[in-house]
Amino acid sequence: MAAPGSVRRRQRGAGLARPTVQRASLPVPLPVQPTGAECAALLKALIKHLLFQRAQIPYLYDELLRAAQEQQRAEAEAEAAAAAEAAAGGGRQRRRRRSPKGDKRLLKFLCKAEELLASIDAALAACGVPRRAFLLLGASSTKPREVFEVLLPQPAAATPHGPTAAAAGGPGHQQQGAAVHEAAPTPQAASRARPSRQQRLCQLAVRQLVVGGAELPEGTAHTVPCKLFVLLEGPPVAAAGAADTPDGAAEAAEVAVPAGFATKRQFRLSMRKGTHVRLLLGQRAEEDAEQQRAAEQAAEQQQQRQEEEGPATTLLGGWRGMPAAEISQRVMSTALVALFWVLPTFWPVHYMRHRTVYLLSSRISFFAWPLLRKPRGIQHVLESAAAAGVRGALRDIFKVVWGGRLVAVMLLSSITPLSILPLSAHLLLQLYAVLMVRGNSSLCAAPLLRDPLTRARISRFHSAMGLLAYMLPGGIGFALRARLGDSMDSTMECEAFLTCLSVVLALLLPAYMAVKTEPASSLQRREAAQAQLARTATPAP
Repeated sequence: MAAPGSVRRRQRGAGLARPTVQRASLPVPLPVQPTGAECAALLKALIKHLLFQRAQIPYLYDELLRAAQEQQRAEAEAEAAAAAEAAAGGGRQRRRRRSPKGDKRLLKFLCKAEELLASIDAALAACGVPRRAFLLLGASSTKPREVFEVLLPQPAAATPHGPTAAAAGGPGHQQQGAAVHEAAPTPQAASRARPSRQQRLCQLAVRQLVVGGAELPEGTAHTVPCKLFVLLEGPPVAAAGAADTPDGAAEAAEVAVPAGFATKRQFRLSMRKGTHVRLLLGQRAEEDAEQQRAAEQAAEQQQQRQEEEGPATTLLGGWRGMPAAEISQRVMSTALVALFWVLPTFWPVHYMRHRTVYLLSSRISFFAWPLLRKPRGIQHVLESAAAAGVRGALRDIFKVVWGGRLVAVMLLSSITPLSILPLSAHLLLQLYAVLMVRGNSSLCAAPLLRDPLTRARISRFHSAMGLLAYMLPGGIGFALRARLGDSMDSTMECEAFLTCLSVVLALLLPAYMAVKTEPASSLQRREAAQAQLARTATPAP
């Protein structure tokens, strides 16, 4: 079994990008504005659903809790019957059967979960006006695998909560389970009773989360057992004024935090990979749409203002608003291009003598600056949807080639003949350029490459290449197929497809064209020059 480090090295060797944080948003609109108690109930319902949806529990939470309560009641009745039988017979009570290990772990989990859910009401009340709640799944709270950020409605969070006596329950699972069982109605009574507004809101939110979950990125928390951390963001005013309060007030604020929670004022997430999903709870979809429309209107007004000011003012304004690093890169790239116009004109002998060094340095420096190798200016061609048909597929491939800066890489060999730059140097420069351009991991996040039609085409391409691999001699195809397997997801398939496209179009094809288009006379003159150089370097006997 391969180690995780070797798998990551093998993926990077295959040209795959490093894993990044996948971000997505999902609006959960509600028909009414929820109150504070309903916000707490909605947060509890989301926690229960995420535990089941991310494969941390085998069944729905309420079903597990009901089954555990029935098992505890059956065990209590069996113990009572055994004790009564022993007392009536005057004999010794039979030894109690030990519970399985899995049942003990389930009861322990339910006990901790009930303590957490019971303390959420008091925690929301202690936070004052909470704006966000974070549900973290992972081994630690600082580096989780998945983050679910729940945005609470502001007016609802400001309303007072209900009673918080449930947060003061005892830690023992026997007493807590009995209390929950007495408070909860029987299944027959619950089926006859009409659901309350709070229950209807929770069912609606969970239903919308299930429907919209297909659009969210697939995380990794469902593959391993994870811990659940619940973070509640307090008001920024209290955090800002904490430094002005005396030490006694700060200590009192720390004591006021409910059991199971701790104040972490310097807490910060450090995610390098994983999934971050924002759940816009309540009537947040309309507000986000309004903010987006306002941003688009501001961008249109700025563009109209720039057009009215003229091209010269727009150019100077754009340069004036750039960071210093981008300005220096643009100045250096402009000077580098101007250098190849100045040297052959004023110093032709010097240029012809050292042209190989100048050409190598220019190709390397062109892709060395991040501003020049990133396709930020032309990547807008990847924002369209995939087109159907053969012609649509060809147009989409051309868009990917253009948006991935492969056109600039393909032109490197065509403007420099083999008589000036040898074939080995050509291959090294092409490989360097491909690695620099391929280092941009934002291509697979473009709408064109995320389209289901494009992903289906890439999957068919992988299947065809897998069949062609069986034609390799010596059983290499079988070994590769057994080594890789079918464990690649759609993102890895996209990265591998772009790597294959870069190697074929930007490495093999330019080298082939450079060799085929070179005239025979040029190669003969180059061979004669090399022979003359060898005779000159060889000492006379």
